Amino acid sequence: MTSPYPEGWFAILASDEIRPGEVAAARLMNEDAMLYRTDARVYETYCPHLDTHLGHGGCIDGEDHLVCLFHAFAYDKQGACARTGGGDRPRRVSLGHRRPAHEVNGLLYMWHRHAGSPPA
Repeated sequence: MTSPYPEGWFAILASDEIRPGEVAAARLMNEDAMLYRTDARVYETYCPHLDTHLGHGGCIDGEDHLVCLFHAFAYDKQGACARTGGGDRPRRVSLGHRRPAHEVNGLLYMWHRHAGSPPA
């Protein structure tokens, strides 16, 4: 199946639109994306627990964890759930697909390829 969208690196935000420790939402190729900065990370937008939009109200805890505002599920840098609001770690819960991201010349770029393959 072919995609109606081109493939490659696409600018999603200016670097000064999101400071380290912040979370932001973006829209690219008719899809929502959520990014946060400890370093630039882009993931699918919704918490797998109850589909809370992480780009609107999610926060960063320290340098390691993205925290969902709804039930305080915390996700590590690999997207795995490290703890819940109750402190335990659920099995097999993780953020959706992590997209490659890169910062160049004051812009944050996200890799997009319909087949989901990594950048060459």
